[in-house]
Amino acid sequence: METLQTTLIQRIQQLPWQAESISLLLDGITIKNLLHGFYSQRNQSKFEVLYLQTPFAELYEVSPCLVKIDNSNNPHLKNYLSHLGEEWGYLLISDASWEEQVKHLRNLLIVKQPNEEQVILKIADPMVADALFGLAEKQADTVFFGPFKQVFTANIIDNQVNTYQRPEKDIHPLTIPYQLSNEQNEALDQLEIKRTNHKLHQHMDRYFPNFLAHYPKETKKQAIDHLIYEANQLTYSTPMAQAYYLNIHGYLGDETLENYPELSQLVNKKDVSSLKEASDLAQLLAKSARA
Repeated sequence: METLQTTLIQRIQQLPWQAESISLLLDGITIKNLLHGFYSQRNQSKFEVLYLQTPFAELYEVSPCLVKIDNSNNPHLKNYLSHLGEEWGYLLISDASWEEQVKHLRNLLIVKQPNEEQVILKIADPMVADALFGLAEKQADTVFFGPFKQVFTANIIDNQVNTYQRPEKDIHPLTIPYQLSNEQNEALDQLEIKRTNHKLHQHMDRYFPNFLAHYPKETKKQAIDHLIYEANQLTYSTPMAQAYYLNIHGYLGDETLENYPELSQLVNKKDVSSLKEASDLAQLLAKSARA
């Protein structure tokens, strides 16, 4: 995380502070009491609560907020950098007015999926930014970028700072509600899978630190990914069910199902209650083996 923070700080120091408008988009759900932090700030930065003037106005306390950053010593920026691993938000660079920036982000709060269903877009989520700004850059699409020339995100899963550049072409206006393409929808689905898998890896690190501890880090990661894939193939698609499946192997090793037919039988019932039973039994067997 220190390397990630150092890299982002270096990028920030090179930003065009005098020529462009630089702001932070912060997530009001991830950051507890975000608004309190703004209103209690003695040298208050310019900010906008995005849910205001929208159908979500009553939820203003958990609203994403856009805050203007005038220099690298801004207290909100420093606070963001000190909590980089908590995915508080990301940086936006614009050559447009503050009003245009706010309007564009507000117009992205509700989007239409390919099936025509309207949903709330977690616009302040840095992983959502990675998915959608990344795709917009790849497809030379200026619509999603709108007034923003550059976007900087810190991806804590891949441990890298990402920079997205708006294409050098005419900026087409945003239609309301914004229509997600099939590619954008798929990118959002994939990020949720990626986030879930990351949490499952954290689960294994926390509760089973000795699981495949002799493997190189990347090999261990691939082995756990394969177990998650196996769980999916067995129709265990929820994070809880996949955690049960991982627990079985965490307690008894990566060849558990081959060595314990009683566990294999429970797992192959393809029922979550039976899977939990297998997880509990694996725990008992592991305790017995240590006794």
